[in-house]
Amino acid sequence: MKKIFTIVCLNLFLLSACATPATTEAPPTVPTQAQTSGFVIDDSSVLWKEIRDEETGYGLAVPCWWQVKAIPVETEGNISSIAIRNYDDNFFNTYSENGDWIGGTPPEGVVVMSVTVAKTTSELNTEESYMQYTQPGTVEVIASQEKKVGELTYTLVTVKSSTDTTLPALTVFINRLSPETVLIINAYPPQAIVSSDFQMILSSLALEGETVSIPSNPPEQALVNIVCPY
Repeated sequence: MKKIFTIVCLNLFLLSACATPATTEAPPTVPTQAQTSGFVIDDSSVLWKEIRDEETGYGLAVPCWWQVKAIPVETEGNISSIAIRNYDDNFFNTYSENGDWIGGTPPEGVVVMSVTVAKTTSELNTEESYMQYTQPGTVEVIASQEKKVGELTYTLVTVKSSTDTTLPALTVFINRLSPETVLIINAYPPQAIVSSDFQMILSSLALEGETVSIPSNPPEQALVNIVCPY
């Protein structure tokens, strides 16, 4: 099995500027999707959509305007991986230059998530299951704990770079789907893990055959002006 740090498929450690405040002009205020049609929606659940992984059958609820894209699986041991983000290409083009955010930091409110299902064995605990995919000597665990998010329990593993101490620590959320698989979720920028959208997405997780828990609370304010199909 290849020991490559591809679980963090967005390569968050290389995006070290995310630890500093954005220096670019803040994005324009955009009405929430509940208001874009000129009326207020009483049922906030319509602002969420269910997504399912075809390979493993797990499901999540994400805000209906978020972009979802499958990531090609190139590493032995990975079963499936998707990227989820709360902005579209037009938003990125507006606040980026030469393929990177202007100033090296995304505008406030940007959230990008990677969700990966990876193989493991019953002999490895959750932390060990994650660390087997890291390149030896490149990262070290500085904290590990279990946390209940909604009705689900995740293992939070916080790692830091062993080769560049200036890079921010990264916390990944891991759910043991089965004795042989783990679901690994991380976010960019790292502080996005405290956002309500991220927490509600985590709490919505359902296994194959289970019902996705659609949040009763509305998502955070949209960064893009995309009207959801109600």
